[in-house]
Amino acid sequence: MKKVIKALIGISLICLAVYVCNMSHHIDTSKISKEDIIRLEATPELLPFDDLALQNPGHFLREVQLKLLEKGVIAQSPFGIIYTGAKYTMRIHIDSHGGRKDILMPILEILDEVRENGVTVKCYITNAQSFAFSFMLLGCDERIYVKGATVMQHKMYFNGGLITAASKVDDLKMAEKEAEAIGEDKYEWHELTRSGEKKEFTRKELEDLGIIDYVF
Repeated sequence: MKKVIKALIGISLICLAVYVCNMSHHIDTSKISKEDIIRLEATPELLPFDDLALQNPGHFLREVQLKLLEKGVIAQSPFGIIYTGAKYTMRIHIDSHGGRKDILMPILEILDEVRENGVTVKCYITNAQSFAFSFMLLGCDERIYVKGATVMQHKMYFNGGLITAASKVDDLKMAEKEAEAIGEDKYEWHELTRSGEKKEFTRKELEDLGIIDYVF
């Protein structure tokens, strides 16, 4: 859990960077609200993964840590925070247009650690675009598609719209990670998701690709 503590201390420094995804490619959508999901699922424990999480994720990571403490997954010891071996299903509501790769990767690293220590991540998707789409594939053990959800990926941009040699390399690497997560060929996946201006997925496409586990 040392990574979580370090991330909570240092993550705000990362947020001073200027890089933000190209918002002109984001798609407006009418979604089922978080309150509707809580009512239908009968759980008050949804953690919000929203636009702020991929721009200044300190609050999201603190909520994760507090939830793990509350559920007994982690505990204080004379040697610091330790994992107890307790099992827990963490429910996350993805409602984000995306954000920044340099923020996403530390979040995924932390979630990988907690998932290796008894935590299952169950994601409810109402809006997963750009790096929120990547989070959906790489950070969730179960993916629940909420009817009417927007699910979209596009090319990686720097500084609001620039495509550079570096961004193309990073884009291919991210496509490879996504493809590996769902058992697809990395080149075919890159072609599908990044060859055009954007790729918006229908519910049927997501089901056919095995990306979503069920529809809510």
